[in-house]
Amino acid sequence: MGYSHLPCLINLPNVLCVGGTDATGTSRAYFSNFGSAKVHVGSPAMQIYSTLVNNASGVISHTYGPLNGTSMATPIVTGAAAMTLSLLGAADGNFFKAAAARSLLMSSATLPATPLPWLSQSRINAGNAMLQAVNLLGSTGTGRTCD
Repeated sequence: MGYSHLPCLINLPNVLCVGGTDATGTSRAYFSNFGSAKVHVGSPAMQIYSTLVNNASGVISHTYGPLNGTSMATPIVTGAAAMTLSLLGAADGNFFKAAAARSLLMSSATLPATPLPWLSQSRINAGNAMLQAVNLLGSTGTGRTCD
């Protein structure tokens, strides 16, 4: 098992393998991993505005610009997962609900017109995940209210 295949080959309920979509979000980025059994969900991975440390001359410039890569897609999914976990855990103080968060992230993802080549066939949708988490908490009666 090479490092290039991790964490996608690890079959644990708290592991979420991310694929990258193109700039339109409708198809797999040419460099992205894929597979209907191991990659769980997609996220934008092309033309993501990020910090750039070095310019062409090698001088530190601290500027911004577009980058491509699954390393651009993963932070988007990580943020959505953190928000989902915070909502699920806030209900009862148990923040160890990674399997539930993964399930919500996959079931709430946006399905494009042409399914993507991974398990959910979809692209991450953090807003839908938050709505599903709130609805789940409301239906179980475990949600807390602030007065």
